[in-house]
Amino acid sequence: MVAVALVQPPCPTDAQSPRTAFDSNGADAFVISGGRVEIQLDQQSLRDAGLTAPAPADDGRVFDIAEGDASLVLRAVDGDWRGAEGGGVTLTGGALEFLVPAGRRMVGRDFRLESDRSGARAGEFVLAARGEGGTVWFELSAERPELGPDVREFTMQADLRLASELAHRLRVGHAAGARIGCIVLHARLDRIGPAALEVDPLFVAVETDMTGSASDDSEPAGQLPGPDVVTASVGAPIQSGREGVLGSGTVGMALSTASCNMGLVAVNWNRLPSTDHPLIVQNLYRMRTEDGSGRFEQIGQAWLKHSFSTIESAFCGTTCFSLPGDQQLGVGCYDPYGASTNALVCGLGPRSGVNPFTGAFPGGSNIGSGICSTNYPARNHLGHTHTAISHKLQVRDADLMPPLSDGARYFSEAQYIVPHEYRERAASGSANLFNNVSYTEAENQGPGGVTGDVFSFALLSGTHLEEPAINAWAGATQTVVEPAAGEDGRAILACAVTEIGANMWHYEYGVYNMNLDRAIGAFRIPIPPAVTVSNVGFHAPRNHDAEPNAETWSNDPWDATVENGWIEWTTDVFATNPLANAVRFGTLYSFRFDANAPPIDVQAEIDTFKIASAVPIAVRGPAPVLPPHIVHGESGAVFAAHAFGGFVDARSESSDGVSVDRGIDGVTLHFDQPVRAIGGGVPSPAAFEVRETGGGDPPIVNDVTPAGPSSVHLAFSGPITLAEWTTIEARVEGLGGVPIVSAGDQGPGAAETDRIDIGFLPGDVDGNGRVQPVDFIRYRQYAAGTVAPSMGMPSDYLDMNRDGVFQPVDLIAFRQTLAGTGTATRVWLGATIAHPQP
Repeated sequence: MVAVALVQPPCPTDAQSPRTAFDSNGADAFVISGGRVEIQLDQQSLRDAGLTAPAPADDGRVFDIAEGDASLVLRAVDGDWRGAEGGGVTLTGGALEFLVPAGRRMVGRDFRLESDRSGARAGEFVLAARGEGGTVWFELSAERPELGPDVREFTMQADLRLASELAHRLRVGHAAGARIGCIVLHARLDRIGPAALEVDPLFVAVETDMTGSASDDSEPAGQLPGPDVVTASVGAPIQSGREGVLGSGTVGMALSTASCNMGLVAVNWNRLPSTDHPLIVQNLYRMRTEDGSGRFEQIGQAWLKHSFSTIESAFCGTTCFSLPGDQQLGVGCYDPYGASTNALVCGLGPRSGVNPFTGAFPGGSNIGSGICSTNYPARNHLGHTHTAISHKLQVRDADLMPPLSDGARYFSEAQYIVPHEYRERAASGSANLFNNVSYTEAENQGPGGVTGDVFSFALLSGTHLEEPAINAWAGATQTVVEPAAGEDGRAILACAVTEIGANMWHYEYGVYNMNLDRAIGAFRIPIPPAVTVSNVGFHAPRNHDAEPNAETWSNDPWDATVENGWIEWTTDVFATNPLANAVRFGTLYSFRFDANAPPIDVQAEIDTFKIASAVPIAVRGPAPVLPPHIVHGESGAVFAAHAFGGFVDARSESSDGVSVDRGIDGVTLHFDQPVRAIGGGVPSPAAFEVRETGGGDPPIVNDVTPAGPSSVHLAFSGPITLAEWTTIEARVEGLGGVPIVSAGDQGPGAAETDRIDIGFLPGDVDGNGRVQPVDFIRYRQYAAGTVAPSMGMPSDYLDMNRDGVFQPVDLIAFRQTLAGTGTATRVWLGATIAHPQP
């Protein structure tokens, strides 16, 4: 039975050393068949949480462990307790009551004590007490059971922590995970043996020989050779402290995490002072839309959780080959760390000094006690003054409140950095070093609780396994960056481009460093001439404030410059400032700008920080802004830099120089921005004037067909005049209603903003404005494929009769063009364009 009393912790302990193991070989399983439980609540802790718990009226208000309801299985291997699995036991016969000042009241009369693999824990047994309505009231972070004279009797005491579900129902979410007392379980056990656990027959034989890969005939269901830790579960953020008032303060948060060993070798999990244990990274991201374009930003990061022991459970979808003790994670086994455990300040160490690829960090023995009872070089809190948010996942209120939270989505991310994986990376080709990150989406439910300043989150998705949170940015393309494959880690460059109207595009980039030790100190994108860049921006997660015994990384924003054909963001170089605000592991930095050019594939660059080196990266960037030009009617090629109006056509004239049968009787015009008719609408033929210089009557425009927002196709009444200049002037306006007018002479070969000048000679293959014998040589080279045109395609030069097929008759027609025979209207060999460009 359970008696409820308001006393001061700690829980009572036996003065003698308890017996925690028993003589046995192999796997054992037990169920709880009866007993009693004692719950002891701490008045001060309850007051700190904003709660009261009225004492029971008499000793008869007690709970019993219901008999005949035995489904909570306790496991042991070789006489050593490993944890709880399966269902639960029912507690009946009494009532617990909690009150908050606002008058909210919760009463629980019957409870279900269940295995809870996601709860907080300080030992190997992780349990939860669930009320009648399904709400989890308490989480039990338990010590090892103490055995009585008979293995069938034991006592287990555990910290009693307020579960997040009850805390939020009582509007005291800030107290989620808080220790409010202890629980002592006095239980009777029935031994059911390994068969009831459905233990794999290889369990006993394989578990004691997992120092190397298993043999072919005894391999468990692993995926990669060697050790392979996968982040199997990531929880929603739980607030665990606050600094400052709501709206201008910062909250400390934590995530629950769990891992699975999906390799073929047990993973070392040796607690400090050993340097052979995983480090847990906790991050928070936000995705939102601003001005029509998406932004994915990191808004918080924590110091690293140093793992210290394992609970090996079979929740990985494979057989769990558990091992004696708690300093290894067996093949196929699952190990949880609750949010309250990951928020314990003294268990966190700085990111500085850690190599995220190798997993190496400073070693050394305990160097003394202070605010924390033990301190090691990798987790040294001597001289610290801890606040409510110290070292936790720190997030500014502003990033969780309007306007930045309006329509936003939030993503928790956790990563395990595992030294053991690196040492045995040869077996997997380093693949097991890049699948340690997972994420989940959580709904920001805003501030609340008794004080009104506690943020709560609810999970919106399951855990996205082996994916960094940046993968949630569905509209972005990604490029993986490995500057020194096999020697260092990986970064990812993500990019999203959005057309925002008025001939403008928004470019958004995220540079995410997964485990690249050399870090990143510069990022640049090529900017072609005539491209205008505006609205340049930068965002980085805030590095934690200065603390003794840890590097203090800068929070200075990166400098942005647009010059010499690049837009570039930089921080200080490592040689002059090793504490500069570089993109270090487990962080994502965001870069953005607007440009008046659509995207194309370009080659960007990043500079690595610790080892200075420029690394090329394929990504999307602004296309060159071409001046007004025409597109060749055959190949669609653009000859914007050509001396004769951006047009090369060596082919035949029309049969008589007037009829529309073979001559150039239409062009497609491209402007440097979207256009419309003056006053709006599609431009009509009257919007275009065709003039000739040095020749006969010009054709008129019969028809205008839109060919895109910035393009139109003009159909002429006849072919353009030969051996002279044809000028096509447009009377149109931009989408903003501003007419496009002449910008004056732009120099040789450059078109003005409102017109195109075309110079054309039949037979002028090299496009130099003169028909010479070398044109015949060039024509035959293009036909034979021994020389490729510098602009366009061979069909732009070879298909003399313009029927879409190059045949021997076209070579004959070219010779006739030069000689003035056949359908040629004159001898073209020796002809030149007689007048300068208008």
